Amino acid sequence: VLLYGEGGVGKTLLAHQYAIAAATGTPWLGQETRQARVMCFFCEDGEDELHRRHVDISRALGVDPGASDGRLRIASRKYGDNLLALWARNTGAMRRTAVWEQLRGDAMLFGADVLIVDTLADTFGGSEIDRSQVNSFVKSCLGRLASEVGCTVVALGHPSVGGRAEGRSGSTAWANAARSRIYLQYPKGATNGNARDLVTTKANYAALGAHIKLKWQSGAFAVVSATHPGKIDLNALNGGSVPTVELAVEVAVNLAWDATDGAELPASKAVGLLRQALPDALASYADAEVQGALQRMRLRGDVIEGDKKRLA
Repeated sequence: VLLYGEGGVGKTLLAHQYAIAAATGTPWLGQETRQARVMCFFCEDGEDELHRRHVDISRALGVDPGASDGRLRIASRKYGDNLLALWARNTGAMRRTAVWEQLRGDAMLFGADVLIVDTLADTFGGSEIDRSQVNSFVKSCLGRLASEVGCTVVALGHPSVGGRAEGRSGSTAWANAARSRIYLQYPKGATNGNARDLVTTKANYAALGAHIKLKWQSGAFAVVSATHPGKIDLNALNGGSVPTVELAVEVAVNLAWDATDGAELPASKAVGLLRQALPDALASYADAEVQGALQRMRLRGDVIEGDKKRLA
């Protein structure tokens, strides 16, 4: 599994949140998890930061920070030599490093069901645009770890400049060699804030294009809405049911509409005026999603410009 996201968007936090949820048998983003032994190879954060994050996530999930002991192993590899594979200049052949051998051995001794590797930039010593090198790394390095340890490998990476729209990097071999790819990003049009979109961009064994709207709060991510809320464990979430993305954005539009105090909303300026009236309510939604909600509401006759008619 490849999990992509821009630097600072929260990839490591999301993976750490999954690790604690799986180790304790707690739902992750409202979805049921199979209790597992999880091993994390974190290359970007120090022990102090990982410990602080662990406490915050555990509290957000409603579990004791020590509840994952014995089923979760976290290694801080910050400032370490973390390359898992190198390529010979004269032959182009890949060789796995001593770090790979140690990681494999440790994961086997631990009995890892899931191995999280963060990030590709720290562990991949080849060229991201070389199809052969990428293919061999994903299959013969990460894939071999999965095969020999008997676990799922989740590798975190950053998208390239040209691959930001789809959450990919360099050669297409990254996407083709992996079995699934997910992308954590800000809502389209946003570059900061607490809202995130988690989108499925490739899935060999699941629905493509599904996504979950998230919000960062109290040190962890919480679910706002989802494209397939029926697959969310409603009992695991505070407040009960999870709305669909379409319903949630319409409710947010209604709240923002009320906050305009009856101002007329011409179609060309409606989205901007609604955001100005109640920015927090619409923070999780891109302009196109807000515009789509307005269009659906107009067609149903639920709202008329200048009117404050509520949804039924």
